[in-house]
Amino acid sequence: MSKKNLSDTAATKTVFIDEVIWIALLNSKDKKHEKAVNLMKEILSSINKSEQSIFLSEYVFSEVLAHVTVRQKRMQLTKEERRKYVQGAFRTIYNSRYVRILATKPSDLGTAFEYMRNNPDLTASFADWMSIILVRRHGISELVTVDPDFEKITKRINAFSTVSVRTVNLEP
Repeated sequence: MSKKNLSDTAATKTVFIDEVIWIALLNSKDKKHEKAVNLMKEILSSINKSEQSIFLSEYVFSEVLAHVTVRQKRMQLTKEERRKYVQGAFRTIYNSRYVRILATKPSDLGTAFEYMRNNPDLTASFADWMSIILVRRHGISELVTVDPDFEKITKRINAFSTVSVRTVNLEP
């Protein structure tokens, strides 16, 4: 039995969403929040709601949760605001019927590190490399991000040339 990619059927659109979009979506005080909400509505209207069609990596999920911790430590957030953010992450990401957090394989660590080491002029983070590796492996239709580094990767590195990247602007 062959492994089916997530984008094998024409009717199934799958989307990987990068961390800045999740952070803006979860924080109603974020200046990018309204555009993130509208983007998520557009994505939700374009996917098959009978299956998990929205993805992020464990690394992206960790970045989303680390964001609130850093803000609280800098005294920019109350405990109640942190509680609401974490509860929103639970409801919107972790417990959503549309969203799946993708696990990495041990070999992904070395692969991502090699890409990062061999391409020092590309300013993609380690989490970015892990994300694009997962998008390619799972055959995800589209990677949605605010980060232009992903487009640079797909143009430079042949292994990622088939990854479709949509860079969005969430600035008000």
